[in-house]
Amino acid sequence: MDEGLFRKKDTDFIRDNTIINYCLYNDDHLFLKSFVHNNGIELEFNEKEYYCFMTGTHRKFLDSYTRQTLGRGVDDMLVIYEQLTDEMLSCGYVGNILLAKVDNSKQIVMFISPAQTSGISPKEAADRLFDRYRRSKDPYPGVGPKYMSTSFSGPYSGWENMHIAFKDVRELNDLIFFGVRDIVITEQYRLKTARPCDTLAVFINFRRFLNIVCAGTLKQALHQADAIINDLIAPSYSMAAFNALFVSCEDMFSMFETCYPDKVLIQRRKYDSFNSLEDYRLYLREQLKLIFSQLHGLKRYPPTILMALSYINRSYASDISLIRISEYVYANPSAFSSEFNAVMGESLSEYVTKLRLERAKELLKSTTLNMSQIAEQSGFTSAKYFREVFKKQMGIAPQAWRESN
Repeated sequence: MDEGLFRKKDTDFIRDNTIINYCLYNDDHLFLKSFVHNNGIELEFNEKEYYCFMTGTHRKFLDSYTRQTLGRGVDDMLVIYEQLTDEMLSCGYVGNILLAKVDNSKQIVMFISPAQTSGISPKEAADRLFDRYRRSKDPYPGVGPKYMSTSFSGPYSGWENMHIAFKDVRELNDLIFFGVRDIVITEQYRLKTARPCDTLAVFINFRRFLNIVCAGTLKQALHQADAIINDLIAPSYSMAAFNALFVSCEDMFSMFETCYPDKVLIQRRKYDSFNSLEDYRLYLREQLKLIFSQLHGLKRYPPTILMALSYINRSYASDISLIRISEYVYANPSAFSSEFNAVMGESLSEYVTKLRLERAKELLKSTTLNMSQIAEQSGFTSAKYFREVFKKQMGIAPQAWRESN
């Protein structure tokens, strides 16, 4: 922020909004209550019965604050607060409105309680407040969909349940990631509309997807990716299912980068950079097109060989056996050994030994490690065995090779 004095109402706004949001993450409810009272924050909702809801995903992109930009943002938000407060009172409810900083986004959180004059249900009040917000001026224009949904939960009682309420609406807020729009999301909505999907189903379908990427066409790979996302994950509203797909795809990208060095380079994005499942679907399609383009004219490894090569290239310095690799790629050891020989033109042990020798030569040239240390870091069981293998393959002892290089 630039130098100079800030307006009191700006600093009060930060105190009443941002800091209390961080307190909601604290499991000690007495600390939260003490903080509110010690700072003179007036909470209007009834702690014996209250409901909580939060607006949908909406990110704010500002490089820095100045007194002027902060002041304008506060003024715009206070206008929205006033509009929402008027709507809340007209519904016969009382409560507090907070601007919460959640995952680098600004989201409005409300705690409301029915007053004696209330004649409508909390859900109806949330619908009206949501509609009023959508018609208000947006002080934080972002990228992609604006506030299109609101997550809603309650009733709760007691200070200690503010943390639970906040956690519950954040979980419901995940549904916006799956494309839920223009409604107030409740737990009942999720129970009625979600189509269960466990992570095992994702992994099983991903294995078929990997087979297609290794042996099929780009069109087939794109179709399978869309099917997993649109037919399996999207209707489930399950972040666990999405996480399973994301991790599996990241692992697949690593396999291709490891097995095709200097050929395949994936343009990675971080997990939290995706604003929606559709955003991720488009990203995945682009990466598939990139992989197929970069592998054009090259032999693509079968999925079991791709998985094995990736594992071996990462772990050749550790204990590697046919049984261990076969278990990793879910293959019969005898069948896998035959496939490896046919595809690679050499046995598994020959391939592993070659990698270990290349690593040993690097260490011989670039370090002063002794033979025992080099043997250990290269994956050989002993310095004696290392010397034997090295001399057999290179026609010269490792120490003599080091001196000549």
